[in-house]
Amino acid sequence: MAWRWLVLGGLRSVATALVLVGVCSCGVANIQDDLRRLQSSMNDLRSFQAEQTTKISSLENQVRQISGRVEELEYSQKIKLGADLSTLKNDLSDLKRRVPPPAIVPALLLDSDEESVERMPPEIAPLFREAFQELREGKFGDAEDRLREALNLSRGTQWAADVLFWMGVCRDGVSNNREALQAYHSVVADYPKHKKAAPALLRQSAVFERLGDVQTAKTTLKKLVTDYPKTEDAARARERLRSLP
Repeated sequence: MAWRWLVLGGLRSVATALVLVGVCSCGVANIQDDLRRLQSSMNDLRSFQAEQTTKISSLENQVRQISGRVEELEYSQKIKLGADLSTLKNDLSDLKRRVPPPAIVPALLLDSDEESVERMPPEIAPLFREAFQELREGKFGDAEDRLREALNLSRGTQWAADVLFWMGVCRDGVSNNREALQAYHSVVADYPKHKKAAPALLRQSAVFERLGDVQTAKTTLKKLVTDYPKTEDAARARERLRSLP
């Protein structure tokens, strides 16, 4: 009987072992399936990441291209705007120069000197330019302020005679006769060979006439005819002498 129990016990052990082996085999299979699914999910994730990375790179390139085009457009527009603004300023400046000055201002001389501004030294050219525009607009006080500053910068040069002449015109414009005469006299006395000497004498005679000093006006006109006989101002002086009593 004992051997039967031994045999039965052995069979039970074998059965138990087979059951355990079966369970383990099922568990390993399940784990392997899980691992395969996980690996597949990871592969899908890597594929998705790679695809998104490619899309992001493409978008970044597009953004860079668009930014570059925007910058080019802004640059071209700035250049165009700058050119348009410069043209507008030049047109406005030309338009202002076409405005006729007050009658007391010698228009032909003003036009001529405005054209010569570019040949003036850079330290006085802007002052002359502003003064001429103010003269054209009848702002005699402002113009004289500019010219006074220009005179300090141009002493000892040929431009000082131009400054003095136009300062005389500014004083003429506000009927400051005494100082106008002084400015014109300085042109003739200090710069007798300058092109502004003859017109300074002509304007000096006009101031004397305005003051009622006809004799001194005639004396001044005769000096103009004698010293600068071939000038247009001398021709005007002759005509004026014929009309004076």
